Amino acid sequence: MMFDRVQWLRNFQRPDGIMRFHLIPALIAAYSLVEAVPAARADCTSDFNSFNRVNASAGPYSVEWRKFLYKAEDRRPDTPQRLSIVQVVPSEAMRIKSETTEIIIAEGSPGTSNNGRRGWFKRDTDPSWVAMPAGDVDRIVKNVPLLAYFAAPNANNVDCKDAQIVDGTPYLTFTLAGRHGGGRQQTTAAFDLATYQPVSGVTIVDFGASRTQVEVTYRFDNTIKITLPEQRP
Repeated sequence: MMFDRVQWLRNFQRPDGIMRFHLIPALIAAYSLVEAVPAARADCTSDFNSFNRVNASAGPYSVEWRKFLYKAEDRRPDTPQRLSIVQVVPSEAMRIKSETTEIIIAEGSPGTSNNGRRGWFKRDTDPSWVAMPAGDVDRIVKNVPLLAYFAAPNANNVDCKDAQIVDGTPYLTFTLAGRHGGGRQQTTAAFDLATYQPVSGVTIVDFGASRTQVEVTYRFDNTIKITLPEQRP
């Protein structure tokens, strides 16, 4: 099993109408990893799904999304076309901030209508928060799940890459292959060997001559707080 291999690797590790906004397609493209494809190694899939499950005890975290669009034959641009920050306080709330829009979604009580979730948004041109329809809240939560770090509901084609060295540090790495929106897609997901927490990920989707590349970086920070609009003075 992979857990034995992980332990071995550790031995050498250093100790509303919201859908009209461009933010949602960007997040969906960034966050949707794979569609159903033939299964790969079962132990890799099991381990990835285990590490990928949000651990509330790990505390609040943020994810920075950088989206690049370019021709497949060209070098990736230095500046992303889209940049978004997602902050999550497990079991409490989530904030999504793009160049033009900010969204806050509050977690609710299971079994209540819409699972008790509520959402608000505001544009950068208007400081007022506006309540979101339940349907839009559902769409965002579906496409930016709160139960997994990487959204990979059909991640059954997972390959283990063991320790990959990044800036001198080994990270436990997985690759996920599949298709997204008609394009060929591959994602590389890296986890910390000591904590099993996600560190970074890169998703590349090729649509013939065009390419979409999404790079994500995770940061775990107990100081992250999300104040709901209704609680603000």
